[in-house]
Amino acid sequence: YYGRGEQTVVVACRGGLPGLPHWYHNLRAHDRAELQLADRTLQVRARVADGEERARLWPKLIRVFPDFADHEAWEGEQLPVLVLEPAED
Repeated sequence: YYGRGEQTVVVACRGGLPGLPHWYHNLRAHDRAELQLADRTLQVRARVADGEERARLWPKLIRVFPDFADHEAWEGEQLPVLVLEPAED
């Protein structure tokens, strides 16, 4: 993941295994979730970063975890990037 202010950015990847992780499908079906970061628990809303936003985030994610580039090449398509933002009730 990559944290940026109030947002947390995650990549839907199974470590080189084919397919997308189950949590990705869960977040697509139900965009609200509870996020545990160290000793903090946050209520978040998830959305997929598309287009320009994904293009801007991807190099930052690669700097944090360079293997994402390899995983994406193995998959043969772009890995989904999700932005988790504080849920507003």
